[in-house]
Formats: sequence, C-alpha cells, structure tokens
Amino acid sequence: MEVETRLTPCSNGHDDKAEAENQSISELVSVLRAESRPEDFCRVEEALAAREAKLK
Repeated sequence: MEVETRLTPCSNGHDDKAEAENQSISELVSVLRAESRPEDFCRVEEALAAREAKLK
C-alpha cells in the first residue's frame, strides 16, 4: 500500500518542531488525528500498522 504524502507548511516553524519533539507518540498521533481528514488518517494508520507488523 502506498500513501500519498502532502507537505504543508508549519504554522510557526522552529517552535512547533521543538514542541513536537517533546510530545509522546500518543500525543503526536492525537494531533494528527485531530488535524487531518479522517480518510487520510485511516490510510496513514493502516500503512503504519503494516510497517509495524513487518518489523515484528
């Protein structure tokens, strides 16, 4: 499964990156879920789950 990647500019550059680096994976996923379209989030979630399964 291939997922289309769309890059969008960060709202505040360095500050957002520093904040993201201090968040847990669960917090980052929650932000992604809230900020993305549901169908995009589902595709990304499936792709990540498939990658995780391959690593096990």
